[in-house]
Amino acid sequence: MENGIKIDGGDKLGKTIIFARNSDHAEFIVKRFDANYPQHKGHFCVQIDYTLGKDAEGMIDKFKKADGMPQIAVSVDMLDTGIDVPEVVNLVFAKPVYSKVKFWQMIGRGTRKCENLFGPGDDKKCFYVFDYCQNFEFFETNPAGVEAAAVIPLAQRIFRNRLMLADLLADDANEDATVIRKEMLDNLHEFVSAMCYENFLVRPHQEQITKLKSREAWEHLDTELRAEVAKTISGLPSQIEQDDEYAKRWDHLLLKTELAMLEKSIEYKSLMKKIINIADKLEDKTTIPDVKKQLEFIQAIKTEEFWKGMNLKVLEEVRKRLRMLVKYIDAGEKQIVYSNFTDILIEGFVLSGGAPGSIILLFGVRARGAGVRLQPVRKCRR
Repeated sequence: MENGIKIDGGDKLGKTIIFARNSDHAEFIVKRFDANYPQHKGHFCVQIDYTLGKDAEGMIDKFKKADGMPQIAVSVDMLDTGIDVPEVVNLVFAKPVYSKVKFWQMIGRGTRKCENLFGPGDDKKCFYVFDYCQNFEFFETNPAGVEAAAVIPLAQRIFRNRLMLADLLADDANEDATVIRKEMLDNLHEFVSAMCYENFLVRPHQEQITKLKSREAWEHLDTELRAEVAKTISGLPSQIEQDDEYAKRWDHLLLKTELAMLEKSIEYKSLMKKIINIADKLEDKTTIPDVKKQLEFIQAIKTEEFWKGMNLKVLEEVRKRLRMLVKYIDAGEKQIVYSNFTDILIEGFVLSGGAPGSIILLFGVRARGAGVRLQPVRKCRR
């Protein structure tokens, strides 16, 4: 608020993106902002991440409006790439980034030209980067960065597991298998049907998604479309209401167990032990009414007899009956640790007005064809 680029004659902070580590971190930043600037509480600085669900797109649209609020977007992965807001003049790195490609994509959020930003004929010429996690030093030492192995999101893994289960059950005439396969396909159809074409990630796949919004299409996926669904469509954002993370992790565990059982995988026994272990922990939570209602079933899961002659129908029952209970396991023991260290100032060049502990890199914005090029002007550490 003090050292960033201002607009409106210097009276208001320009559009700013803060890159946070995770949702809890983003929430904390917004709370501290509201506490320090109560006159701006609730509208000037907002959190934009997956916790907003289908409202995230609407909040991004508000941030894009040049004359609208919010001015500060605290983002968790949603504004790193693919979002063009020409008015952005301040980028704050509150998390380390190790991928060179991703880092420069994030820097790219500030490179868009913006005419008349500071008044008639006074265009955007530069933007500030406040780096609180030594990312620039990291890339000076490691020019190529460190590309982490791609992590498949939990929702995508669940989607793929359901798709594989539906494939395995396609030729099973058993009544239970038929019912379960239908439920799997219904779930996949519902997930894809909630995808919005206005989302920039979804839009390129509109043709395939339009086909998949027909429930009948899921009964007979051709080889090409089936491959596209597994590889790409499964990872696209959907506006369907999301369950809590614990329920999703439970779904993933049980769906993996069902696959292992059908495929006679050696992993089945270890997955079974994980389920028994969770049931054991749930048994200690009988003071919670919802858990107490399922106590007899939970105790049965822990017995050897329960697992003899196991079948898909029973595993689905386990998944459904306990998925909303696993969140109670050790919920009271999870705490967030907040640090309150005193910054140690280091020797170095000082950019007038620089924030303690930050690197401010002033980039020039120069037109080149349809895009821009970056020209570092000044860099310092305070």
